Amino acid sequence: TDDIKEKQNQIRKIAREAKEYIDKNEELSKELDTLDSKLLGLSDVTESLRTLSDLRVKIRQKVSAAGSEYDFCNDNVSCPTCTQSLKEEFRVNKIADLDNSINKLQLGLSELESKIQEEELREVLFTNITQEVTSLTHGISQNNTRISGLQRQSRDLESEIQRLTDQLANRNTEHDKLESFKDNLSVTYDQLASKKDTVN
Repeated sequence: TDDIKEKQNQIRKIAREAKEYIDKNEELSKELDTLDSKLLGLSDVTESLRTLSDLRVKIRQKVSAAGSEYDFCNDNVSCPTCTQSLKEEFRVNKIADLDNSINKLQLGLSELESKIQEEELREVLFTNITQEVTSLTHGISQNNTRISGLQRQSRDLESEIQRLTDQLANRNTEHDKLESFKDNLSVTYDQLASKKDTVN
C-alpha cells in the first residue's frame, strides 16, 4: 500500500513537470507566431536585393559607357578611325549631354546604394529572425521529447501500481483462504480430540 501511495505521488509530480513543459511550449508557440508574421513581411528581401543588385550593375555599365564616350569627346577633335574632324558645337553639346547624363546616373546610383543598404539591413534582420525561429522550434521539439519521456514514466508507474494492486488483491484472497484452512483445521482438531476421548 505504501509503495502504491509513493508511486501515485510520483505520478502527480510527473504530471506537474509535464504541465510546466506544455506551458513553456505554449509560450514558445506564441513567440513563434509573432516571428512568423515578421518573416512574412521580410520574405521578399532576397528577391528585392537581387533585383537592386542587377540594376546597380546596369547603371554602373551605363556610367562607364557614358564616361568613356565623355572622355573620347573631351580628348578628340576628330574621329580616330576616319580622321574626319568633329564639329566643335556638336562636340561641346555632346560633352554637356554626357556630363548631365553621368550626373543623373551617379545620383540614381547613390540613391540605389542607399536602398541596397536598407535591404541588406532587412536581410540581416531576416537572418536573425530565422535563427530565432530555428532556436524556438528546437526548444519546442526538446520539450516535446521531455513530455513524451515523462508520459512514458507515468505509464510505467501506472502499470506498476496495477501490478501491486493485483498482488495486494491476491494476497488478501490468499489470506482469506488461510483463515478458512485454519478454521477447518481447528474443527478437524476438535473432532480428532473428541474421537480420541471416545476411543480412550
